[in-house]
Amino acid sequence: MSALAFIEKQEPNIQKTMLYLRSIILDSGIHIEETFSYKVAFYKYLGWLCYINYSKGKLYIGFCEGHLLSDEYGLLAREERKQIYRMYFTTITDVQQKEEALRATLQEALLVNEEKQKLRKIKKAKTHA
Repeated sequence: MSALAFIEKQEPNIQKTMLYLRSIILDSGIHIEETFSYKVAFYKYLGWLCYINYSKGKLYIGFCEGHLLSDEYGLLAREERKQIYRMYFTTITDVQQKEEALRATLQEALLVNEEKQKLRKIKKAKTHA
């Protein structure tokens, strides 16, 4: 199954909101890859970036390195998790109201992955020196 097929099989209101979230994520960077992993729509950029899921009546984006994000807008829910933090949404209108914060959080998540990639390269260079 593809990530898009996963989204398209959701109930109509959830599907519309997920498609809107998907467009915002894919619009955040030209090198973002979409995949279907762990039964959800995943997005990668130099590693795991985020995913969209609807579970137990809640729609959210899970930020894979959420623990490294500043949460400047106070929208990331930690929920007893060590690494992945979630941003919840109810409708397209809710996404639109949070869109500035979502886009900023996605940009920060992209930068976190870039920094992690740089550190991996430095570490690898040191072990091969």
